[in-house]
Amino acid sequence: QHARSSRLEGVDLDQLKLKMDELMEEKVYLDETLSVAELAEYAGIKHYQLSEYLNRVMGTNFARYVNSHRVQEARRLLETDSEASILSIAYQCGFSSKANFNLAFKTETGLSPRDYLKNLKTGS
Repeated sequence: QHARSSRLEGVDLDQLKLKMDELMEEKVYLDETLSVAELAEYAGIKHYQLSEYLNRVMGTNFARYVNSHRVQEARRLLETDSEASILSIAYQCGFSSKANFNLAFKTETGLSPRDYLKNLKTGS
């Protein structure tokens, strides 16, 4: 199965995981123009290594990885700032459009942001 040699050879995966966690804690994903190349540069690896790491090790891809963190942040904001509009939260969390936000949010949570908010208010 591993006929093609991994581009991750020589990369300390534990260190990389720590670095990625750190970057996510710093909320680099709030930048809506964040690219694979930029995130890789922050992490100190090549963009193709980051892609392989996300695909092979994390079982995801760049867009889903970043969006899942954006959605977590959006959920936090929806829970704490009941006055904010869904659209303003979408932009605050690094989404470039409401459509992207709705899709990513539903992919992550199974609910639209609006339904999620409704459930919060009714406490179900």
